[in-house]
Amino acid sequence: MPSKSAPIRKVIVMGGTGLTGAAVVRALVRAGFEVSILSRDSSTAAERAKLLSGFVLPQPDIARLTNDHYGAQLIKTDYSHESLVAAMQEQDAVISCIQHYHLDKQYSVIDAAIEAGVRRFIPSEYGCDTSEEDIVKIVPQTAIKREVIKYLKSKEDTGLSWTGVVVGGYIDSMYDIPGVFGVDLPAKTLTVYDGGEEAFEVTSMEQISRAISAVLSDKHLDETINKYIHINSSTVTQNQIFKILQDATSNVFDIKHGSKRVLHDTAREKWQSDPGRGPTYQMAMIEAIMVMMMNYGGFCAFSKKKELWNSRLGLPDENIEQILCDVLKSRGLLADK
Repeated sequence: MPSKSAPIRKVIVMGGTGLTGAAVVRALVRAGFEVSILSRDSSTAAERAKLLSGFVLPQPDIARLTNDHYGAQLIKTDYSHESLVAAMQEQDAVISCIQHYHLDKQYSVIDAAIEAGVRRFIPSEYGCDTSEEDIVKIVPQTAIKREVIKYLKSKEDTGLSWTGVVVGGYIDSMYDIPGVFGVDLPAKTLTVYDGGEEAFEVTSMEQISRAISAVLSDKHLDETINKYIHINSSTVTQNQIFKILQDATSNVFDIKHGSKRVLHDTAREKWQSDPGRGPTYQMAMIEAIMVMMMNYGGFCAFSKKKELWNSRLGLPDENIEQILCDVLKSRGLLADK
């Protein structure tokens, strides 16, 4: 059913040159939205890609993500309130794709969006289920996501609505960080945790981008107002992922075994040893997030207890085997058949 609200036409993406943001921008442009990218006016291309993605990207990817805006307009800001309000004039929606250690920037953007008359804000979620309060016990860094949503809830009477998009782990990216899902591509090792049979949610960046475009569409704008929505590409186990990787590479990976509890406890020791939140703390948070993506603590198997919005948003079924084969091919690991 078409939305009763005025349609969303103009969208500005915060972090639109980062890992997630570039995919979101591309999808929004394809869907017919008028898209702008919010960019720090003092940042270089390499600095901006690293800041906004939260990960260190290969140099070719940095060039691609920061120089090709897919037809979107680049709007510079120094993140002062005045410049943010000016950037958001006549915008209908703001999508935040800033991740990890820069999530607090969203507060000033929310305030500016309200003053500029923006009607929908999609915060940086795109991970495990932070609608669950106890998640902060596993990864303290997730507390900021919950606080941003709390802040958005407190502003609902201003005319700014919100939608939180929960996706689980990224199945098609992040493999430059050894250990994601137990996969270390450079070392050609796979670490099976606790037998490898626990299921968890995974989603591709394309699926995330499709979901965001659908949320802002006339068809789904009203039904996604002021709530979390949960999507995925698939619910999988480590063993299922590893079988695909081994079959596609003719068994080039060595198998190791480990414990998710030990992995998490080691990460906890690291972040507690660095109260200044320096490099040790930051790496420990990444390690804690990686183990949580494999459903440690129970925050990444939401398809079992919550509604998936895939069908309602018209999202397609995805072929996880093809996605993983594409990952291997991009790194020269796909075996000749």
